[in-house]
Amino acid sequence: MIVSRITPNLIASRTLIDINQQLARISEYQERLATGLRVNRPSDDPIGASRAIGARVQLAKNERFTGNIEDIGPQLGDSEQI
Repeated sequence: MIVSRITPNLIASRTLIDINQQLARISEYQERLATGLRVNRPSDDPIGASRAIGARVQLAKNERFTGNIEDIGPQLGDSEQI
């Protein structure tokens, strides 16, 4: 029969571990509130970060396409008059 003693050092150690874990969670929530973002680092949510990067890439492509259309528009108008 194994008898375990719960010593004051064990209680203090476990309490400190729990407090540190809660402080880390509070810090994470404060950062989310301060930035207004759910994902601040890729490690927060790797899949969400990947999707966000993909969306940003697609937005950049769309902006380039729109810019190209706006740039070529006057040239197309001139060629129709010829």
